[in-house]
Amino acid sequence: MGKNWIIFFVLVALFILALIFDNQLFVAIQQFRISLHVPLNLNFIESFWFYVTMFVLSLVFILLDNKVKNKKKNIFRYIIGMLVAVAITSLLKVIIARPRPIPSQSNFLSDDKSFPSGHTTFMFSTLSFLKNWLGIVWLILSIIILLERVWQGAHFPSDVIAAIIIGYFVPILTTRLINKIKLGKNQTNRARRASKSKTKSKK
Repeated sequence: MGKNWIIFFVLVALFILALIFDNQLFVAIQQFRISLHVPLNLNFIESFWFYVTMFVLSLVFILLDNKVKNKKKNIFRYIIGMLVAVAITSLLKVIIARPRPIPSQSNFLSDDKSFPSGHTTFMFSTLSFLKNWLGIVWLILSIIILLERVWQGAHFPSDVIAAIIIGYFVPILTTRLINKIKLGKNQTNRARRASKSKTKSKK
């Protein structure tokens, strides 16, 4: 069994557990936050500039990764994978329409959708494209963001775990699909060239 399969099954198990204990975990986290007298501070992370900043930073990380040979190709595949993952997350938000677990201090609108977490999906969509120590740095940053989403009352624990699964695995699948399409085109082109060379040799 490969590493990604192990990660997948562990995340699915955690997701099932989170679904069972979502309310208890969320209430415990919020009670702990309130006991520390930590106010909600959502200005930057809820803004458009958060996504712009993290997107630019993700491109910088991919460019700095010295284990990636074709950086342009890697960036292209990252953007495609990230967009597909975010699109799936947005679609699930509309279909499932799970309300946010809004604490009394929250500034969120009551009709905001919670499942899955868009921020977490966005952050984890970069991970599979980083091969060296930068991947560890990005993983730590992503975990901080997902913990912040629950800490600030924006999501249940199951929201962020589902988003990890989508954000990490969808780009892997889209990359494999792109590779298969490219391989199929290369094989078709080789077959055409071979056919043309045979035709010329007969003449």
